[in-house]
Amino acid sequence: TFALWRATEKGSDDMRDRDENGRHYLGRMDVRCGYCGAIGFRGELKTKGDDGDGNKIQNFGSLCCCKGKIGGIVDYELGDTLENLYTSPDVNALHFRANARVYNNSMAMSSLACEHGWRQRFHNNKCEGMLTSQGQLLRKMGPLTARDGERPKCIQAYFYGADQATAYRMMNCRVSIPSKERETYKSVFKALHRTLVSP
Repeated sequence: TFALWRATEKGSDDMRDRDENGRHYLGRMDVRCGYCGAIGFRGELKTKGDDGDGNKIQNFGSLCCCKGKIGGIVDYELGDTLENLYTSPDVNALHFRANARVYNNSMAMSSLACEHGWRQRFHNNKCEGMLTSQGQLLRKMGPLTARDGERPKCIQAYFYGADQATAYRMMNCRVSIPSKERETYKSVFKALHRTLVSP
């Protein structure tokens, strides 16, 4: 049982970021890096640095600025379109955030393959599954243009205009797009395409 496991593992790092049911939980995303101001989860805090006067500074290690070694992160401008999609309460922005994985996969420039395949593991069929790989991970880029008779995907879609690229991305989606959401998907895909393929 989880209670027995908790008692056995008490004090170990394995228990640090778990909820009452044993699932990994990083906490709320409300902790700031003391060097660059990046926001992250409490469970992502790696080390404590200091400011040179012996005062400890919370940070995320290499997840943001490497304890202040990388400059310019605070001053980075996201761009109006992406800023709006990530922060606005409008319909397209809410849809983008709710379907971030679909947009991320559809806008990818390459895909990931595994030498000996993927496997899903479960702990006593009680905790959420974990995807594991067998063998070497390979990034598959593919040719820059689609072969005759094949639909453009990944980086190939970037060589088309926003309308055509959006049509290909929607056809290549691994999820079924409900008809009532098609116009929203089109609008967001076009906005992302124009942002990434700006003249």
